[in-house]
Amino acid sequence: MTAPQDPEVIKGCCAAAYGQDAVALLLGDSYHPGGQALSTRLAEALDLRPGQRVADIASGPGATARLLVGRFGVHVDGIELNPTIVGKARETTRVDGLSDSVRFHVGDAEGLPLPDNIFHAVVCECAFCTFPYKHTAAAELARVLQPGGRVGITDVTVHPDGLPSELAGLTAWVACIADARPLEDYAAILAGADLRTTHTQRHDEACEP
Repeated sequence: MTAPQDPEVIKGCCAAAYGQDAVALLLGDSYHPGGQALSTRLAEALDLRPGQRVADIASGPGATARLLVGRFGVHVDGIELNPTIVGKARETTRVDGLSDSVRFHVGDAEGLPLPDNIFHAVVCECAFCTFPYKHTAAAELARVLQPGGRVGITDVTVHPDGLPSELAGLTAWVACIADARPLEDYAAILAGADLRTTHTQRHDEACEP
């Protein structure tokens, strides 16, 4: 697999872009299309149970992590590349009184600062498409899972011919989703890490204005 040119620059640009307040105005506090409604559906599909441990990869400001704790009673470790966003996530979580159940770490999805085989589930929302080395990231998701654990991903998928023309002029957006893939490609990448795709859903309405 050939990674995009300057992958560290690409990751840094995406992390910096999502650190801007304007992103919250466009996408809401969850920082991803579909918001907490889609996060809840993802958690329900994973059949999360109280007391389980969940890793939230590219956790952003922590909205999903706090949702999972409050609604499903799990314990969450959030991983986010942007230190500024991690600081905001920690402070909001402290104010909400959830610091005993949610921890945030500065880290890269392609080298997670987490031990092997300890999580019942991993979630990754609208971020896998931004990872330059997707096979490496998939292997990291598998590494931190307990045997029998589950990965839940929501993400941008594209037609095999590429991004639709209406996105071509949105430079900041395209910079972070230019390496989005068709669903079949994602499934193949995950399979390479021994992660079997068992269920998929379309949520095209989540990206509608």
